[in-house]
Amino acid sequence: DRNFDACSHMERESPKYVDWEITTMFYSALHLVSEYLARRGVDIPSSHRQMNKVLSLRLPHILKPYSLLLKLSWNARYMGYDSVKYCKSNAVEYYEQIKDGLSRTDK
Repeated sequence: DRNFDACSHMERESPKYVDWEITTMFYSALHLVSEYLARRGVDIPSSHRQMNKVLSLRLPHILKPYSLLLKLSWNARYMGYDSVKYCKSNAVEYYEQIKDGLSRTDK
């Protein structure tokens, strides 16, 4: 929730920090997925590679948007603002797909 709140705050107050919005959006998604897994007694993976393996086995329908959001976040942190300045709508779409995918799985 804190990462998503930070993302929303940056969007409202400092829209020039799209790179950090995307980064906090990814970490919000990571925490949603981790919480989902923990509630089901699954050990939380300690690396992105391990998380991808767990998702491919348990939640394959969110693996693609999760991986794409991870890549955008990585680009935002290590490649800089210019690499993601036009990607925010994609990041929002991937985040929503993850969130929706988890809620559909709960039903």
